[in-house]
Amino acid sequence: MKTDFGPKTTGLPTPIVVIGSYDDKDRPNAMTAAWAGICASVPPCIMVCINENHQTAANIRHSNEFTVHVPGSDQVAATDYYGIASGKTEDKIASAGHTISPATHVHAPIINEFPIVMECRVYSRLQIGPGMVLIGEIINLAVDKTCLKPTENGQETIDFAKIAPFAFNQADRTYNAIATPIASAWNAGLSLKKT
Repeated sequence: MKTDFGPKTTGLPTPIVVIGSYDDKDRPNAMTAAWAGICASVPPCIMVCINENHQTAANIRHSNEFTVHVPGSDQVAATDYYGIASGKTEDKIASAGHTISPATHVHAPIINEFPIVMECRVYSRLQIGPGMVLIGEIINLAVDKTCLKPTENGQETIDFAKIAPFAFNQADRTYNAIATPIASAWNAGLSLKKT
């Protein structure tokens, strides 16, 4: 038996990302977003939802470009800070002790201490209540070399165990690890397939 909770968003932990942007004077800013996820593969796109009142929303309206970083669990304090401090009143990147580099494919900052960054250009936007849902076309994905591992065919892929990304559990306001493999995709269910 299930318990009804009504219309709530607490039924699914969400991956944590940090959005980087420049304001109209090219000052860098960073903001933590918990409502994000890959939403298309052709073209490759990511969806992020941010409150219209945040400095990041104004920055992205100005430039139409931004970066999306995947922090590792070793950066949980800085990541949490980016979500509770305002870029309108603080230089959050300096306060977090982070450094930036300019992105190579879009006009947005890369936070060097985060192992994964997606350079994005606004593909579409949608207003839902006070939230601005941004669909960002991923122009480039960059990963720290130390966070890669070889594949069976001699290529390289992301080693999420080295990064230890985490998710936000809104139900109890905690951050939770998400990188532990539990089964092989497109394989675990083969025993149940009839045809």
